[in-house]
Amino acid sequence: MLRDGNGLSPLTREPLQATFFPNRALKRRMQEHDEDILRAAATAVANASDGAKDGAQQPGPAAGGGEPSSEPAPKRSRRAR
Repeated sequence: MLRDGNGLSPLTREPLQATFFPNRALKRRMQEHDEDILRAAATAVANASDGAKDGAQQPGPAAGGGEPSSEPAPKRSRRAR
């Protein structure tokens, strides 16, 4: 924004200075989030492989676990709000 704009504050119209401060708390939280996601993915993979070993299969996306219907889904009508 500083590169493309006129370099003035939109509120006070005073010259802006490019001073940036590292947000260490945000960086730490982002790293924790990445670790949480990796941990969840590892758990999901472990659970999936445990299910495959047991021979148990979950029902598919169709109702009742059967084959999906070859008929197209019904169209929804638009209602005035």
